[in-house]
Amino acid sequence: MAERDLQREFDELKSELGKLQDDLSRVAEQGTTVAVDAAVAARDRLEEEAQHLIERIQEAAETAASKGKDMVADVERRVEEKPVPSALSAFGIGVVIGIILSRR
Repeated sequence: MAERDLQREFDELKSELGKLQDDLSRVAEQGTTVAVDAAVAARDRLEEEAQHLIERIQEAAETAASKGKDMVADVERRVEEKPVPSALSAFGIGVVIGIILSRR
């Protein structure tokens, strides 16, 4: 009788152990799914932020290009309005740069 009880308890333990293994497998699968979902969400957030930064950089580049064109147009206008002082200024700047470079 004791042997039968022991065998029955052993069989029950085996059954419970099998159920526990199944439960652990399901938990591991769910954990993997959660980790993958979190990684995908993080990647999506990073892609959105990168896209936002790219747009801001493009806007800044467009603004800089526009300001540069405006500055060039302003210089051209001033040179056309006062060509002699502009030429003398350019000559003076060239002389100063030449002196600086010749000292090296």
